[in-house]
Amino acid sequence: MEEGRPLLQAGPSGEDKIFAALSYISILFVIPLILKHDDDYVYFHARQGMVLFLAEVVVWFALFMLESFVVALAPRTTLNLIGMLGSLAWLLFVVVSIIGIYFALVGRKWEMPLLGRIAKGLNI
Repeated sequence: MEEGRPLLQAGPSGEDKIFAALSYISILFVIPLILKHDDDYVYFHARQGMVLFLAEVVVWFALFMLESFVVALAPRTTLNLIGMLGSLAWLLFVVVSIIGIYFALVGRKWEMPLLGRIAKGLNI
């Protein structure tokens, strides 16, 4: 090795990329979080997958409560606003998951907007 030349750092292994991608598929974030807790690359994606999953649970719960409230106030209302909000939320979560899976498989760390900051602050 020549002096002054930095060593090339190897990227994440294929197995690490698969575990990182698995992090963005709903509750499956638990698998890489437990099995690859010591790997910084996988751990980064697993924390984001966990925060994404928790955001999904909170949104679905909020939409459920909102729909229950609307139905309790006006049982005969056919307003489908909650359904449209649910569809938009689902689409958003799917798109963010696909982007996360893509970056995990190409070996890059991508910080999700808003949720990425929350994930970065977690120490689990």
